[in-house]
Amino acid sequence: MSALALCLHELGHEVIGSDESNNFFTYPSLAKENIKVLEFNYHNVEKYQNYNFIIGYAYQTDHEEVKEIISRNLPYMYYGDFIESFFQGIKIGVSGTHGKTTTSTFLSKLFPTNKTSAIIGDGTGIGKSNYTYFILEACEYKQHFLSYQFDYLIITNIDYDHPDYFYSIDDVYNTFLLATKKSKTIIINNDDKYLKNIKHQNIITFGITEKSNIQGTILEENEDGYLLDISIYNDHYIISFPFTGIHLIYDFLAAIATYYILEKNTDFIKQIPHLYLPKRRFVEEKISSNILIHDYAHHPTEISSTLLSIKQKYPHYHIITIFQPHTYSRSIYLHQEFQNCFDVSDEVYIANTFISAREKKDKIKEKIVQEIFKKYKRYNKNILNTFQNYENTIFAFLGAGDIFNDEKILFMKINEKTIEKKNKM
Repeated sequence: MSALALCLHELGHEVIGSDESNNFFTYPSLAKENIKVLEFNYHNVEKYQNYNFIIGYAYQTDHEEVKEIISRNLPYMYYGDFIESFFQGIKIGVSGTHGKTTTSTFLSKLFPTNKTSAIIGDGTGIGKSNYTYFILEACEYKQHFLSYQFDYLIITNIDYDHPDYFYSIDDVYNTFLLATKKSKTIIINNDDKYLKNIKHQNIITFGITEKSNIQGTILEENEDGYLLDISIYNDHYIISFPFTGIHLIYDFLAAIATYYILEKNTDFIKQIPHLYLPKRRFVEEKISSNILIHDYAHHPTEISSTLLSIKQKYPHYHIITIFQPHTYSRSIYLHQEFQNCFDVSDEVYIANTFISAREKKDKIKEKIVQEIFKKYKRYNKNILNTFQNYENTIFAFLGAGDIFNDEKILFMKINEKTIEKKNKM
């Protein structure tokens, strides 16, 4: 919703929103553009009744503002319905269990800036008045992405997630299968064991191990990233990819496959040095001899990939991971997968589960979650006082909740200690 607000604002519309009082990581971008965010209150509806109401999927008819909109018989649309009816141009959906936000970010940087509008999952919204391409991060949760008709649909991978909604991996797969039927062309990861079985009249493939239309071969791996041989329909280009982690190569291949098919050139190569990761993805801060990292990783596959990226970039550091579980259901249903995803870490600390709009606080479920992670240490903020004395250590704060705030606290503590040391010298 924050990304949509920013996109509409840049397109010239007046935008006002309402939300919970929490200071979410998306707020600074809204504040920078002077987009007002009110605290939820049904009186907001009367005050702004002449506006068009767009409702996020997290809020249903029992919510005070939604209830007020309906009781006043005011016109409204839910997020997906609005996007489908409002945005024109060539619609590019970016889907997949993992890597949607990074792929969307790469793609938005590869396309010419004046040709692109986008709504990306880290809260980034881009709105260009005469856009050719509309990039939409399209999530499978509760089948939300079935609201859209796509010209091109990227599917990065298929994995089991959102167990509060999907019964099994087959349930997830069938949902993606339905999405492919709503796209004129699909762009898929040919190395993914589920995606390689999908049939469609127009398929473009990317991959590393399997023969694909757009293929990346790793020529060299080092602490700065990779040297890649990119084959585009058998034409070869040698490039330096400035990120660690094989999962990011797949996201990059998905982006350049889409770019090439639409722009019919390889100008994207010039943009590679200007690529960056989305908000809350592998965000690094160096302080004293330590490195603090926070990352949105909250699924076992994402955690493992992120920690391997850290190990590749910083092979000689002691790695401490602080993980905040996200949803009771994910931790409980994927408990076996969570047992081995931290193997790269030297120490692991588990915080309490982050409670979002999806779930209510539940002491019994929290106890079950902590039992799942019992082989690791319990985390509380007091341990930061000990962490500030460490040297040559990486502190990786992982999770989709608010654990990144604790990384900022640790940074300040280490910084204060460093200044104190200098003053004593």
